[in-house]
Amino acid sequence: MTTRRMFHAIVTAAVGCVLVAAGTTSALAAPSFHGHGKGKHHHNGHHGRSTCAGVVDPRDARPPQGSRLIVNAVMKVVNHEDGGTAGYWALDRYNQHIRVWQTPTGGFYAGVFDEGHYQTFAGALSPGGGVTEPSDGTGPFHGGYIETFTGTLLTSPTEPTHGDIGTFDFGGTKSDILLGSYGNGQTGDTSAVDWTSFYFSSVSGTAVTPWGWDYRYPTEIWCHTSAGSSGDIVTR
Repeated sequence: MTTRRMFHAIVTAAVGCVLVAAGTTSALAAPSFHGHGKGKHHHNGHHGRSTCAGVVDPRDARPPQGSRLIVNAVMKVVNHEDGGTAGYWALDRYNQHIRVWQTPTGGFYAGVFDEGHYQTFAGALSPGGGVTEPSDGTGPFHGGYIETFTGTLLTSPTEPTHGDIGTFDFGGTKSDILLGSYGNGQTGDTSAVDWTSFYFSSVSGTAVTPWGWDYRYPTEIWCHTSAGSSGDIVTR
């Protein structure tokens, strides 16, 4: 199982392969599963569908009929390094709403939704095109993913199964982001946590689909989804 952060690592690896093979910067590349802090433009978030095709919102969670909700928790994440096509490009702060159902067959179905803000910096590489950011910038993002898996539900979870479970510092830094690219020594988060470890052991058979996030900056949108990615965030 994976967090926005861990999911991102998987996507980043896939993107790297695509970029090397195809010489393109339009492949998948963006936040991290769980874990993914902004701007001047309203974003749809809980209030309506994103203009990015494929962005996941809470209404996309459709567990099998007869499933039982067993986790309905919110974790706050700070200092999460958000990944783009070229490298980690921003620090995120966001709320991650985690809902998990146990299905009639004994497996688990999770709908995870992130909403928060990113902070990028002059000298970082933009998430879509890998353009050097001319100035610091901030803006909102939202999105998430659907995940299915098998595992063992802990008899004594390490975090509450319902409500606010606190703030988690993933340990990302501006200095790491300003290294510019994955190939230039960026290491990403130093203390990321996987929410599944709070509630489950022996997790396996993980499948994550769909997934997608929408990022905004005054006149720009970066869409990063399992249906495809487009746009960019270049500061002024």
